[in-house]
Amino acid sequence: MKQSIEKKKAGRPVKYSSTILNELFELLAEGKTIRECVKELNVTWPTLRKLINKSDNYQKYLQSKNDSVMLLIDDFDEMLKKAKDDPKLSMTKVKLYEIFQKQVHFKAKGLAPRQWGTEKQVMSIQDAKGNEFKVEWQK
Repeated sequence: MKQSIEKKKAGRPVKYSSTILNELFELLAEGKTIRECVKELNVTWPTLRKLINKSDNYQKYLQSKNDSVMLLIDDFDEMLKKAKDDPKLSMTKVKLYEIFQKQVHFKAKGLAPRQWGTEKQVMSIQDAKGNEFKVEWQK
């Protein structure tokens, strides 16, 4: 007579529940880095990576990264709106906006490459004298 033998998983049981993952996804969507999330949640990155790599969790992870990009873009849009109304917009500030725009694009391309990585994009602002500053990049 054969008895079924249950295999026990090696190592200690995972003590992190779905609430940890939900908190992770919320923090990422708010724009926090993985490093900041790991510290705040008091878990290791390899543990989170194992949990994220499950099929349904990975889609949520990608969505939270995309949400983070949208937050960055919204922040940049607000900066541009304020710059547009600034009567003393200097070329120094315009150059800083350009640097910030490149940083946002770089982060967007890294966080959500499928959405922000290949198509041509254009953004422009004008200074107080009517000079247009135009930035183009490939998505």
